[in-house]
Amino acid sequence: MKFEGFFIDLDGTIIRKQTVCQIIAQDIGKSARMNELELNHSNSTIVENRSEILSWYKGFSNNQLIESLNKAKFGSGVFQLCNYCNMNKIPFAIVSLTWDFAVNYFAQMFGADSYLGTEIDIKTQEIEHVFPENKRKFVIDFALEQKLDISKCCAIGDSWGDYPMLEACGLGLVIGKRNRTDLPKNCIEIDARKNLLNEMLIHQKSFIND
Repeated sequence: MKFEGFFIDLDGTIIRKQTVCQIIAQDIGKSARMNELELNHSNSTIVENRSEILSWYKGFSNNQLIESLNKAKFGSGVFQLCNYCNMNKIPFAIVSLTWDFAVNYFAQMFGADSYLGTEIDIKTQEIEHVFPENKRKFVIDFALEQKLDISKCCAIGDSWGDYPMLEACGLGLVIGKRNRTDLPKNCIEIDARKNLLNEMLIHQKSFIND
């Protein structure tokens, strides 16, 4: 028996070392400030931070910003996990707090069935915010749409922003062994250096046997 579906975070899970916003900031001369914002990233600062970052993009098109994403570094086993889903016809979605255009870019790259991200309009500077709780609603709605038993689905993330999504699924895998004390009860930390597909298969076997 296999998991019926997967929900995978983008920043820190699919791509590593730098977030989408850090990659773009590097190309437009905003790296130092972006790194400061990443250190002060929380639910209470997210709206203000996004507004500042969006202001940097004036004069750029989405396509110009997307060009920067070719520099993204991927976690070990990410491509294999997505190929595993596609080959076995297992629905999966990329579920992120970052910009919608970037999530769509990676969703197409990996052949995801759906995706969630924060929509922006560079000209009007309008933002349709996605917060951690929106991730939970998205995975529940997607599971219903795809007729999946969400208790037999797996979510993969790396931070507090993923916890609502992770909690909604049968099993949550969290990138990075940091001995977190606030993990949802259904979550397991995994070594960021190890192959993501292999780690999933190990825990899938244990989860199903339980």
